[in-house]
Amino acid sequence: PHFTIVWVEYGTFMFIWLLNVLVCIFADGAMMSIQAKGDQMLRDELETIEATISRITQIFMASDTNCSGYLDLREFEAMLNNPQLVAQLKMIQLDTSQALTIFRLCDRDRSGTVSHDEFIGGCLRLRGSARSTDMLTLLYQSE
Repeated sequence: PHFTIVWVEYGTFMFIWLLNVLVCIFADGAMMSIQAKGDQMLRDELETIEATISRITQIFMASDTNCSGYLDLREFEAMLNNPQLVAQLKMIQLDTSQALTIFRLCDRDRSGTVSHDEFIGGCLRLRGSARSTDMLTLLYQSE
C-alpha cells in the first residue's frame, strides 16, 4: 500500500513537472513571436517613412522648375495647381486645401523660399488630419 501511494505521488509530481515544462516552452515561443512581430512593425514603419520621403523628394524635384534647390511661392502654387503632384501629395496624406498656410509652415527660417529639407520636414509634420495642420498653424502664429 505505501509503495502505491509513493508511486502515485511520484507520477503526479512528474506529470505536473512535465506540464510546467510545456507551459514554459509555449510561453517562450509566444514571447519570441511577439518580439519578432514588434521588430517587423518597426521595420515596416521605417520603410513607410523612407518611401514617403522618397515620394516627397520626387514632388520637390518636379516642382523646383528653376533647379535652385528651393521652392518659392510661385513654384509652390504651381505645384498645387498640378493635378498629378496634388494627387501624390494626397497619397502621403497631405491636405493641400490651404496652400499659403502650408508654404508658411514649411518655410521654417521665413526666408520666403522652402528648401528641400524644410519641404520634407514640413510635409512629414503636416501629414494626417486637418487637425494637425490647424495645430501647426497656431504654433506658427504664436512664434
